[in-house]
Amino acid sequence: EYAKVRLGLDTEASIELSQVDPAAPIANQRVKIERSAFEALSRELVSGTFVICDQVLGEARMTVRDVDAVFLSGGTTLLPSVREGVSRYFGKEPHGSLNPMEVVALGASLMPESR
Repeated sequence: EYAKVRLGLDTEASIELSQVDPAAPIANQRVKIERSAFEALSRELVSGTFVICDQVLGEARMTVRDVDAVFLSGGTTLLPSVREGVSRYFGKEPHGSLNPMEVVALGASLMPESR
């Protein structure tokens, strides 16, 4: 999670394996990952989210042109490749007035209690 968020801000991140897996055989071993490598590894997953968008819009009998604004949530949306993909898909820039890391909590606070 740290590396994903860090890669949204910088072109590379470094993580300590013992933070990811306490049973890692070598203590204090650091691994560096570059944003471009992370984006290549996650490209298929990111593009799959647009398939879901197609399905949801279709079920709502809407198209991307019917969407007035796009708000992003979560650390992955800090990555430039994700933001660019969203811009291409919806034909507009994602709204930048909300912190993507706080949007999940905001949305949860607006949901009625489940009964």
